[in-house]
Amino acid sequence: MKVQATFPKYTARNADFVTGRRKEGRVLDFQVDLETLPATGMLCVHEDTILMAVRKLGYEIRKDEEVLELVNAEERIEVLTADLARLKTLISNMRMEGFVVAREEVDA
Repeated sequence: MKVQATFPKYTARNADFVTGRRKEGRVLDFQVDLETLPATGMLCVHEDTILMAVRKLGYEIRKDEEVLELVNAEERIEVLTADLARLKTLISNMRMEGFVVAREEVDA
């Protein structure tokens, strides 16, 4: 398996084997000569081969649980960021009203 910058000259259908489209972009060459394949039958690929192809192109597939965990973490970060902004505003307002003494003033 090899990543090519464009479709090689020897490409079957002179385009993407499955869709027939010839689109610009990286191409995954499985380096399997069609002459070595049987004359009839379906082209099938195991899920491990798909994962290998995805990784070869530099991508990563995440399971639904992992994606959900990341989404939940992002939402939690947004909530905590909003909470922090509110606290900063509250502390600033309290300082202006003289309720909060800066730490530097206490240490002096």
